Amino acid sequence: MLCVDRCEDGIIVCEDEKGRSVRLKAEDCEGSIADGDVLVMRGGKYRVSRRLTDRRRAKAAELGNRLFERNS
Repeated sequence: MLCVDRCEDGIIVCEDEKGRSVRLKAEDCEGSIADGDVLVMRGGKYRVSRRLTDRRRAKAAELGNRLFERNS
């Protein structure tokens, strides 16, 4: 599982589960990929997992909301 940090000039820069930076060629991925998406390997290509991406974004939003509530 990889989390997309950014996409630039045909290269997708990701972070793996251990926090290491991983660079992928766009042709190694399938579909439309955006910053923050979670990629999984299926059929020899990386693809966006909407379920994992949505779960990750919801968790980040929850943490942000809790932080905001503490500082209000």
